[in-house]
Formats: sequence, structure tokens, C-alpha cells
Amino acid sequence: MASPRFGIVEVVDRQGRPLAGAEVAYYGYDPRETLQRGEGPETWTTNAAGRVCNEALLESGFLEVHAPGPLGGWCVANEVVPYRGWRASAPVTRVTLPVKRIHRSRWHGRVVGGDGKPVARALVSVVRIYPQDTKCSEFGSDRWFKTGGDGRFALPPLPDGDIELRVEADGYAKSIVFVALPGGPRELPIEAGARWTGRVLDPGGAPVERCLITLRTQDDIEVSSACMSDGAVGFDLIHLPPGQLKVRIRVTTHPTLPNRTFVDQVVIVPNERRQADIRLPAGLTLAGQVVTTSGEPAAGATVAAVSTDREQSSWQGMLEVQADANGRFVFHHVAAGQWRVAADKLIPKPEDIQTVNAGTTDLKLISRARR
Repeated sequence: MASPRFGIVEVVDRQGRPLAGAEVAYYGYDPRETLQRGEGPETWTTNAAGRVCNEALLESGFLEVHAPGPLGGWCVANEVVPYRGWRASAPVTRVTLPVKRIHRSRWHGRVVGGDGKPVARALVSVVRIYPQDTKCSEFGSDRWFKTGGDGRFALPPLPDGDIELRVEADGYAKSIVFVALPGGPRELPIEAGARWTGRVLDPGGAPVERCLITLRTQDDIEVSSACMSDGAVGFDLIHLPPGQLKVRIRVTTHPTLPNRTFVDQVVIVPNERRQADIRLPAGLTLAGQVVTTSGEPAAGATVAAVSTDREQSSWQGMLEVQADANGRFVFHHVAAGQWRVAADKLIPKPEDIQTVNAGTTDLKLISRARR
């Protein structure tokens, strides 16, 4: 008999009916163990017949199965079962999922602009579901619901509780809205949003040639724009949602700040029209010289620096510069605080890593790379 190419898992409810859209995760070990294990599981979604088939399912292990998102996901059913792998006597493994019964309701609404007029062809998606009488939440689906000419749309049956919706439409700011099920229809107003134009300037006041500026809300709505110095407008951020937003600027091309990231906060007023430049903050200098183990200048050595502050390092990442012909290097405009600095891209020896305060300009680093 030829070897099978796939293993098959079928997910059904208590009545034996197939569950389409259930999530099936395969582990090579019991995921209920507290011991941390390497990589995460492989995950699939069941088809209309309640099945998934994949070559990974030929091997034995464990399955973790969640109910379909529209039914409440793992909030209403989360089963971990041993999996014996593919067997000639039973090529299809059936998993019965005891889905907790939660009342579901239909809901419909209407998207309108700031003037109260309906917005046609707006898109509405279910971001997250918070079923009542549970202490968890479940992601929504990737499906979008489009409004008609009267701005109206309808959602399929969803578990009673709070529903987080995302609303998008051309010419309007993206928005996040919460509705409660069961409940009557309501209007979802969206605004044209704010606009911000300007240039990104380096600490000396010169326009930055190439960068990317991104504004993000607390709901993870993002608006981005490239920023260039060769046009009348460096960046143009349109349809900005109001409120406090995080500003992230990634500089790609600059004589002293290449591949650097800067983060700040800004408050946007509804429908604001802002024209203002952003000047990157001046910082301190980290500088010194890289030498070989014999004491000679390590020309062209790579020097890396990482902030010891976790938040700073999480968005700034590792900074890198190349030493000049005399082994000298300079990091311009680094944030105040302590930094770990070392030569060579490969993992250096612990004794070659120096922890210093920003503003130190007489560092002496050792490069053990062959030259």
C-alpha cells in the first residue's frame, strides 16, 4: 500500500454535525505542560466539511481545537486531545467538540458621515468578540461587510456580549466602535479625519532625505506616509483619527542617523488641519576606537550599541556604525542612559562588551575578527 500524503482531522459538534471554521492546532507534545517548548504549533481552519488535511498530521502528537469564532471561539470550546496520527484502519480522526451553548443575535447598523448623511460602500469588520458570561475574548473573522447606498449593513449571528467593530471608508478616518448584543440598530458616525503635512528635520534643522512616518492609535489603527526632502511637502498624513497617537519615524537615509527610529506622542484634534515640521531630538554622543588584539586600529570594524532600557531598545533596536580607517567610530544623538557597546557583528565575548553612559567619547573596544 502506498504511503499516505496527508493526515485528516474532522471536527464535529455533539450531534455529529461538521463544524466549519473551527481552529485546529497540531503539537508534537502536550500543550498543557508548563514546560516551554521551542516553536509554536501548526494551525489550520476546518473547511465546509469540518475537515483539515495536512502532511504534518501524519505524525502522532496532540491537537488543540477551538470552536469557530462566530460561535465564540475558544471561549465556548477549547479541547486538547491526544492524536495517534494517520492509521490505515481509521484514516480520518474525528474530534467531538462540546460547544457551550451561548445565545447569538443578529445586528445591523448604519454608517454615517459627520454631517449625518449615509456613507455608501463603507467596510465594516468584526475585530473581536467578547461573549457574555465568559472571561475571555475571541478574534473576529477576516470578512468585511459593505454598506449599501443608504449606509446600512447587517452582521451574521454573533454571541451576545460586546462586539468590537472596525469601520473604513474612502475619504474617512478609520475608526473602532463597540456595540452590545443583543441590541437595536444604531448609527456609526465616521469623520473625514485630520490632515498633517510637514517635513522631518534632523537635530540640526536640515530636512531628512528619506524616512517613513507612522501614527498609531491605542486601537492599533495606523496611518503612514513616506517623508522626502525633494518635494514641497515632506510628508502628508491624511484621514488621521483624533486622540493621542504614537508617532514613529524610521530614518532610512542620513549622513549620521541611518536606519534610526524615533518615537514620540502627539494629540490630534478632530478634523484638524496641521502644517508643522517634526524636528528629531538632539541626543548625546557615543564614540571611541576599535583595535585588534595586537593593539592596531581595526579599520572598518562594525560597532553595535543597544540601550539597556527595555522600552528604548524594543523600538530603537540595535544601532550599528562602521569604524573609519583609524578604527574610530561615532554614534550621534543617542538617548540618555546606559548603553551596551561591542565590536564585531558576531556575538562578542562577554568581556568585550562595555556598558557605558551616553556621552562617553573615549571608548576602547577590542575586535577579534580576522583582518
